[in-house]
Amino acid sequence: MRIVRRAVAGDAPALARIESDSPSAAGWGLAGFESEFRQERALTLVLEEDGSVAAFACARFLPPEGQLLNMACEPQSRRRGVATLLLNALFPALESHGCDVVTLEVRASNIAALGCYGKAGFRIVGRRPKFYNGTEDAILMDARLNHEK
Repeated sequence: MRIVRRAVAGDAPALARIESDSPSAAGWGLAGFESEFRQERALTLVLEEDGSVAAFACARFLPPEGQLLNMACEPQSRRRGVATLLLNALFPALESHGCDVVTLEVRASNIAALGCYGKAGFRIVGRRPKFYNGTEDAILMDARLNHEK
């Protein structure tokens, strides 16, 4: 069974483990995740499969904007709709904090992520040449949030 929930500080080791198996993730490591849990405007969601954390999405909110900072799935959970489930939960959570738009940056070579984000409603809005280690471009994307009130 899959559930999406708000992450707690005790999830940090699992998040660091998942991230270490994801070369395109942000590379925060355990200390970075522990620090993230102390941030006032941080929102981290996890997806559990059969009781174990299988994926995460870390965002920050500064209304009217939210920013997706780090997201990864365990290798065996990839291409199974896990990221879509996380994004479907993240969008209303950011809306509840007053956000109208979500932004992100992704490596130009991360074709799987670009496809996933496109399906979730993100559109390309810019590019940062040689952003990653002076060699790889960052693609800038955003998605408008729907306020159904």
